[in-house]
Amino acid sequence: MTFAQKLKALRTQADMTQEQLAEAIYVTRAAISKWETGRGYPGVDSLKLIAQTFGVSIDELISEDDVQTKRMLDAKKSKVLYCAAVAMLLGAFVFAALVYALGQPLWYIGAAACVLGYMAFAFSAKDEYARIAGRAGYDLKRRLARIFAIVLIIAIIVFSSLELAGVI
Repeated sequence: MTFAQKLKALRTQADMTQEQLAEAIYVTRAAISKWETGRGYPGVDSLKLIAQTFGVSIDELISEDDVQTKRMLDAKKSKVLYCAAVAMLLGAFVFAALVYALGQPLWYIGAAACVLGYMAFAFSAKDEYARIAGRAGYDLKRRLARIFAIVLIIAIIVFSSLELAGVI
């Protein structure tokens, strides 16, 4: 894949127009068009800005390595981490159910550990390319995940405190 093909593919995957990319890297739209048609090549400063804009290295832009392969591997890693986050969240619910069913407040420790594991995996499972493209759905999911995790931690702390105090 040539540089021109990679640039066009990266731009279209990020849902950017030539005009938007030109504004992001401080060049004209005509320069972007020239680079995408293979009639010219950007300077080092522009290459740095292009790489930063799309979250790739300069080597990936100018080498023959396929950017798509890297993205697919990153997406697969994100899915695995997301599944681990969901498993941790389910574990937190299991521990909370054990506390309720068995009346053992020490199980809250397991629930809290699972919530912390959920947060670690959920925040590690970000899709870098969606973040770079500024997709609103991605940002909303992350915000909701943070809010849910915080509410869950507060609930665990409150219930464990009430149980230890003998209120429940």
